[in-house]
Amino acid sequence: MIKKDGFYGAPDLVIEILSPDTVQYDRGVKRQVYEKEGVLEYYVPDPNDLTVNGYSLQNNYFIPIAQTQGHIASPFIGWQISF
Repeated sequence: MIKKDGFYGAPDLVIEILSPDTVQYDRGVKRQVYEKEGVLEYYVPDPNDLTVNGYSLQNNYFIPIAQTQGHIASPFIGWQISF
């Protein structure tokens, strides 16, 4: 993925922290792009209500894997964050 002239390919993980001005774009267009490009896990923390929605790419589509409050834990990558 890393070459002298830049990065290539999709990351394994994306965390998209929501902003009030871009909620629809983040949950719509960006999610579709990440799904199409093959991001394996996609997490969407919402700082307003301290919830996190998590998705995993399976058969080229995101499926929900988590909906929590104040905590993110990835079953695939093996990390966790509390906020």
